[in-house]
Amino acid sequence: FPVTITVFGEYLVVYKQNSIQIISYTGDSNTTFERTIVSTDVGLLSPRGVVATPNLHVFVGYDNIYSFNCNDTTAIGDPIRAEFFRTLNPTKRD
Repeated sequence: FPVTITVFGEYLVVYKQNSIQIISYTGDSNTTFERTIVSTDVGLLSPRGVVATPNLHVFVGYDNIYSFNCNDTTAIGDPIRAEFFRTLNPTKRD
């Protein structure tokens, strides 16, 4: 099930619990939209756990904080990861 859907330029990014997918407009009358699975290794922890900037998304996954540039995910939370997840209240993730 989708956790959240966010705009990234001309794409819709679908963040699920265990994957990230991109929906793009094709312009084809037979297949108007195309879905591309970008990652099956990383997903979103919370529906409000993604922040969009002009060039990338930053989001909270289940094991780290990541950036996503519409092609790749990069773990960026290593310096604060242990403390962040130690103090995170999992019952308040929505």
